Amino acid sequence: MPIRFSHNYIDRVTEYRLRGFPLVTIGRFSYINQFARIHYSIETSAIRIGNFCSIASDVGFFLRETHHPQWVTTASPGVFPFAPDAIRPLNPKAGPQADIVIGNDVWIGEGARILSGVTIGDGAIIGTAAVVTKDVPPYAIYVGNPGRIVRRRFTASEIKFLLRVRWWDFPTVALRRLAPAICSTEFDTLRRKLGELAPADIAPAPVAKSVIAFRHDIGRPEGYRRSKLRRSFEKRLRFVRGLLGLNP
Repeated sequence: MPIRFSHNYIDRVTEYRLRGFPLVTIGRFSYINQFARIHYSIETSAIRIGNFCSIASDVGFFLRETHHPQWVTTASPGVFPFAPDAIRPLNPKAGPQADIVIGNDVWIGEGARILSGVTIGDGAIIGTAAVVTKDVPPYAIYVGNPGRIVRRRFTASEIKFLLRVRWWDFPTVALRRLAPAICSTEFDTLRRKLGELAPADIAPAPVAKSVIAFRHDIGRPEGYRRSKLRRSFEKRLRFVRGLLGLNP
């Protein structure tokens, strides 16, 4: 069942839980536009998103774990008439190995689809409507369906430099000083600005964390929530009419 959600960028880590399970963890200054969807069946796999990620509208994350291409059937065990005391089988790839891991400074275009077990490396770009079925290396541009890597964003030495620096982990105070260089094409300027900082200035600092619970009915169809609100309204209306002596 899908969960629709969005997330605004803030200077803290946010963990979204479903029935106590940490389903989504989102890093500092990352955002997800409206209508992103998580497709899941049971709470055994999670989505982990790093810092400074930009995720567009209508991106789908697929954590379904009950189908398996090597079984006799393609159907989910949930539709089969198992005995009440029988243990329903899981996809052998279910669990933490089916997590979706998105690195830092990743940009995912509108309508992309991210499948379970995929890792997207730091600095990668996922094109609009791309279907990601395999790992994407750092600073790669990945597009299409079937998806493919079209090129790397920078040279090998520049990528090595960025992965070593890991600017996305810097404290906010240091990022304020480095922002003009990071938001530019000038690698030499960034190197010079980094040289002006003391090691203590860029040492990772403790990061605040928020925990938010998904509503238990969030995965239900929209009509279910509207029906629930309507029943609540009708109940209150009958109560008020009773006080006024207007009920039949």
